[in-house]
Amino acid sequence: FLGFPPDQPDATTKTTALHVAAESGNIRAVHMLLQAGAQANTCDSSLSTPLHIAAYMGYDEIVQMLLTYGADMYRRDNTGRNSFHLAVSTGNNRLVQHFLSASGSEQNILHVPDDENWTPLMCACASNHPSTCALLLLHGANICSTNDQGMTAVHIAAFIGSLPIIYELLNSSIDDELILK
Repeated sequence: FLGFPPDQPDATTKTTALHVAAESGNIRAVHMLLQAGAQANTCDSSLSTPLHIAAYMGYDEIVQMLLTYGADMYRRDNTGRNSFHLAVSTGNNRLVQHFLSASGSEQNILHVPDDENWTPLMCACASNHPSTCALLLLHGANICSTNDQGMTAVHIAAFIGSLPIIYELLNSSIDDELILK
């Protein structure tokens, strides 16, 4: 590689070649850069790692590769979101399941809030992905958590008008406290 540092960031956004390869979905380039020593946890100016970007784009194979090379799924971007928050927003359940399987403790990653106390379940609700919400509920996501506006996942589903998500949430747990909020 002629001595070119694989983690050389651009001057403006601090984006590395690994960020670009992850965003474009180029798994071969991601693999080559990682093998050349690119660091999987390098942050750009918004504190996003290549894993954040691959999760946001829904690239499950790239996510898997980055995790294999030590990418930190709990690292937060400048909004306090980790890569799992972004993954659930895609509706790619294979990707979501991969994160759940890769995490040491499903309960931990399921309940980690962002800077405004949005949980991954709330993100899935706001993105209108009923099957992802069902998957998170199956793994024990808490429907009673509230964000900084005092909203639960049910409030968010009602706000976007998603009857399938409201149905999933209400049938996942009969909780008088939730219904009374």
